[in-house]
Amino acid sequence: MTELFQIFLNVILPVFGIVVLGYILGDRLALQTQSLTRAAYYVFVPA
Repeated sequence: MTELFQIFLNVILPVFGIVVLGYILGDRLALQTQSLTRAAYYVFVPA
């Protein structure tokens, strides 16, 4: 049971956190999809 909790905490929760953060920021700041996609590409793609 603790392994399942570790997987949830380390893998699934950050992914949902990024999705929720993007939804909130996109809604409040009225950002365009293209600018968010470009920013995510440069931040999350490894060098």
